[in-house]
Amino acid sequence: MKHLRNVFTALIIIGALCLEQIVTACGGSEDPYDYYTSFFQNNVTGSKAYSMFYYTSGLSYYDQWGGLDDDDTPDDINIKEWREYGQQQFSDADAAAFIYKYAYKDLSNLYYHIEQQKALQLPDSISRNSMTKWFLKDKDLEALGYLMYAKKCELYSGAGEEGSWNAAPKDVPSMDKLQKSGKQLWKAAKKDFFQWRYAYQVMRLAFYSKDYRGTKALFTELVGDKTSTNIMYNRCLGLKAGAFYQTGDYNFAAYLYSLAFNATDDNKPSNYISYDWCFTPHGEDYQKGPQASREAVYKLAHTNEEKAVLQVMDALHTYENALPLLKKAYELSPQASGLDIVMTREINKAEQNYFNYTLGANSGFSGDYSYGYRTSNSSYYGSYEREASERATGARKQMQELMRFGEKVYNEGKTREAQSGYWPLALAYLHYMDQNWKSCAEWIAKAEKQNPTGKIKDMLLLEKLLLAINSKQKLDAATEQDILPSVQWLEEKAKKQNRYAITYRNLLTTVLPNAYIKQGDTMKALLCIARGSTGPEGYGSYSYWQYEKKEQVYVDPGFSSEMNQVSTAGVLALKDWLKSGKKSAYESWLIKHKPYKDGALELYVGTRYLRQHEFDKAEAILKNVSKSLLSDYAFADPFADYWIDTQEPADTTTPSDKYQFAREMNRMQSNIDKADAATLYRYANGLYSMTYYGLCWDAGMYGRSGSDGMAYYADTSRNRLLDDYRKYYTAEEPMKYYQLALDKSKDKELKAKCLFMLSKCWQKSATSLRDYHYDPTENNDYVQYTLKSPYFKQLKAEYANTAAYKELLQDCTYLQYYVRKTNQ
Repeated sequence: MKHLRNVFTALIIIGALCLEQIVTACGGSEDPYDYYTSFFQNNVTGSKAYSMFYYTSGLSYYDQWGGLDDDDTPDDINIKEWREYGQQQFSDADAAAFIYKYAYKDLSNLYYHIEQQKALQLPDSISRNSMTKWFLKDKDLEALGYLMYAKKCELYSGAGEEGSWNAAPKDVPSMDKLQKSGKQLWKAAKKDFFQWRYAYQVMRLAFYSKDYRGTKALFTELVGDKTSTNIMYNRCLGLKAGAFYQTGDYNFAAYLYSLAFNATDDNKPSNYISYDWCFTPHGEDYQKGPQASREAVYKLAHTNEEKAVLQVMDALHTYENALPLLKKAYELSPQASGLDIVMTREINKAEQNYFNYTLGANSGFSGDYSYGYRTSNSSYYGSYEREASERATGARKQMQELMRFGEKVYNEGKTREAQSGYWPLALAYLHYMDQNWKSCAEWIAKAEKQNPTGKIKDMLLLEKLLLAINSKQKLDAATEQDILPSVQWLEEKAKKQNRYAITYRNLLTTVLPNAYIKQGDTMKALLCIARGSTGPEGYGSYSYWQYEKKEQVYVDPGFSSEMNQVSTAGVLALKDWLKSGKKSAYESWLIKHKPYKDGALELYVGTRYLRQHEFDKAEAILKNVSKSLLSDYAFADPFADYWIDTQEPADTTTPSDKYQFAREMNRMQSNIDKADAATLYRYANGLYSMTYYGLCWDAGMYGRSGSDGMAYYADTSRNRLLDDYRKYYTAEEPMKYYQLALDKSKDKELKAKCLFMLSKCWQKSATSLRDYHYDPTENNDYVQYTLKSPYFKQLKAEYANTAAYKELLQDCTYLQYYVRKTNQ
């Protein structure tokens, strides 16, 4: 996958218009190409020149980070025209190298070799170039002479010093000389192909010498009333627009940019951005910047098509509902280019604003269960749900309006792509999102009748798969067998294209699991999620941030919020099924790449038992986990005395693991009623080490946040937690056994330790009168609460002469504060 490949190509092109563009992405690490669940491919129709307008709310323009796939990069139409001129006798790559990369001296050497039979002295790479060979064969000195002139112009055609567009021109006298010779060559040119190119080069020199009035005059002289479908006419038009921009006529500049934008895919991004900038103040003194009037620009348009183009251009960069603009453009000119691109953008918006909500609402898994909540009825979460539901309701209404518009377009059949299959497929997908399976099937049938090809055909196959999964009452063995070839087709696509890798993952982590959950098959829902997460080849699912690394990946059950919502019996059933015998072809495909490491499910269940303090069950299942896997989750001695809460052990010489811990805790728990004070204290240490505050919190958990709102304070939200999660924060269980050890012990040293640990447990349910900090030491309420500890009072009063007390006083700042306060 490419990263930041040619990201700023459009910005370089814009230099020809003496404009600049500064774009900023959203902060954070969210992938702007993959932040909502999407199946409708944004590149399903239209030329690649429109790729910058694919929908994303995370970037100013879609191609700002390079896009998803290599085929997002627009074709080079200049190279295409050169190859047509050369009757396809050289390749794209060779033409690009010859025209854009080779030095003037090499072109000159070739020219004089052909003209005067001088010795040919070229590097091997240039000699092997198929365009070089074409020149040697056809001896087209007019073409070669033009390229040599263009190479000279390149020295002066670009930004000024240090890339500033406001810098002085590099060498105006030399630029003037080149203009004069260029005009002579323009007059002498025998072919239109070169006359247009000389006109462009001459205008460009005038523009970069900041002679904007001269640029306009040159357009009149060299182009006049002529028009052409070649790219150089529209590049000249773009330079004329830039000249009007620089002389303050932003309305006419915007109109000219719209003409160039619509006429060709060449420079389409820069023409659009320049058009947009005519309306957008920018720069250091942005309040005095260009402010064209859309109404005034609209009045300049001569035809309905030109007016439609303006509506399309405005819709291409609208993050809100652009359907009104789309409707107006269609009414003005059904043949206008870009209608399908805007329609696709609106479908993608519907995915983000509506479909994502319904996918979540239809999932059998709760979004916040990973925190151990019994319910999701907190005031915050409930308010969020209501707001999300209201937004989705509004988005659905917009989606239904989009359906009505799409039906009108299809029925009238006037658009450029009317017979491509695009419009019925767009409608089929809208009905799919609306869960109207009957209408979805009808529109798919209409699309099939149009015999779509290429990307539209791929979209047809994808929509048929989506419908097959959702329209059935149940995904039984027969249905699974029916959809298997389609899923495997999608898998092959996913191996080659990032777009389809995302689609593949989305299908397996949302649509298929939702269908299985609906029929009560949690096991297959989990396996689908695992299959989607491990990717089409088992090396991981798509991520913009991941490096190419061919390494088998697995799902860690402990970090699966879905797995956390499955009963222990359900996890054990999954474990047993994976080890069982015969599987159907579909089931074999589902687990083709091992979803979990050997022993991972046993480790996960054992971790659950540890968290629930069912140490006998934990020992029984963890003894089957390999030492290698256990070592991946090793921790320091959980029974040692740690006076200061820390997650960074000073002693790493006595590591333990979950099995050793479970075995020792089970040994003590099985005889806890008869245990002596030392055993009770050791058992309590083991329990405390498993809490949020303990050194070995990961004995019963897989993750710990350093800023957890459930920790330290007696927050009412704790009451919504499952018992094992609540005790993880309250430390009430170790407190119980420290008290039993205190009561049973006759050893003052041990009693002092018990009192101190009781104080630590008591401290973890502090009350606070104000908004608390995640760091409790920054909250005075927490400190004051700690200093009221009844256990500190007894510890100081009765055990001040013990060695344990003296050690604690040296290590614990809270105890030091308490002693100072009470001694005053």
